[in-house]
Amino acid sequence: MLLSQEIELENLRPDQIWNLVIRHYDPENKWHRVGGSLHSIVIQPDGALVNEDIILNNQFDIYQSFLFRNDSIFMSRKEGRRISFSINGSKDISSEDRFYLKMTSFDIDFRRRRHLFELGMPMYLKEAGILFNEEVKEGLFNGENCIVLESVGTRAENKKRFPHIQSSIFYYIRPQDFSLAGMEFPEVIENREIPGFRIVFTGELDMNGVIIPRVKTYYRYLDNKYLYTRAVHPFTRKEFVDQEVERQVIADLLRDEIHYFQMRDFGKWISCWSQQDDVFQSYVSKNSYVINEGWAEIQSFGRSFFRENPDPHVISIDPYKLTFHIYDDLAWVYFDSRLKSQLQGRHQRILRKENGRWKIINWTCFDEASYVVTGLKE
Repeated sequence: MLLSQEIELENLRPDQIWNLVIRHYDPENKWHRVGGSLHSIVIQPDGALVNEDIILNNQFDIYQSFLFRNDSIFMSRKEGRRISFSINGSKDISSEDRFYLKMTSFDIDFRRRRHLFELGMPMYLKEAGILFNEEVKEGLFNGENCIVLESVGTRAENKKRFPHIQSSIFYYIRPQDFSLAGMEFPEVIENREIPGFRIVFTGELDMNGVIIPRVKTYYRYLDNKYLYTRAVHPFTRKEFVDQEVERQVIADLLRDEIHYFQMRDFGKWISCWSQQDDVFQSYVSKNSYVINEGWAEIQSFGRSFFRENPDPHVISIDPYKLTFHIYDDLAWVYFDSRLKSQLQGRHQRILRKENGRWKIINWTCFDEASYVVTGLKE
């Protein structure tokens, strides 16, 4: 008999093996309270794509779907017993359109059940009370040696609630980690128009502590004809960011940092900085240099400098010719500064957005005016 993780399988019952499958997908027992957002892509036989965003919160019994089709967004939401629908944000949908567009209570229950089954299938089936054939077999699935289990329906009290899993279902389990290689449904009772099918599992992703099969490819059971593929990805939609606004905010912050330093306003000066351990400050001139690593050193340097030089020292230094590179929550800025008509120095700043606000994490200055420089133009 196959061995896995030093566990001898020959004496394990099917329900014990299934618990090992659940432990693979839900190692921290989070499924009943997990929440998360996923982007789903269905690839149809003709190559057409169906895009859908799925939001789940099992703890508060929330399910929401945004289906993108024909340049429209169809939203379906169920929170407990409350159900709502919208098309492009409008909830004004006639009963005829709801029926035609499959936006009824029956349809949202069907989609929710299907998504829960596809995303958390081992846990979903345990909650349904599936019953196993007591025989544990070995078999090949897509060239892999697998443990084979067969479920034969659910407990009697759950038959009406889970009509789609009352026929025989075969599960092909990889013995090395108890992940699923695939499943076979020789026939489907819930909808006689759907022939039997088989599913091939490929890849995994982590949804807040629960492992989700990432790609499922469906084939017809009898002749292995391709039906469709569903792939899920982490939800990565981001809010629109106006780059011009961000540049202005960053430029204002750089000017504020210089101003507060010159005015010896310690409280406002440190507000321009990220106060984390990874920040860095350096100043290099012909006769000296300063290097501070980590917020403790930078803060200590600032306090000492302000204490030893308490009087404001306002000179005409202003960033100009700023060059920006902004990447999501990180920005790199290069600029010159002028002291009256003299070229004062070359600066680099790296900033990070923390809680929606830009903060300096790297402050670097090369004091060019302290050197004898030739060939420069005013």
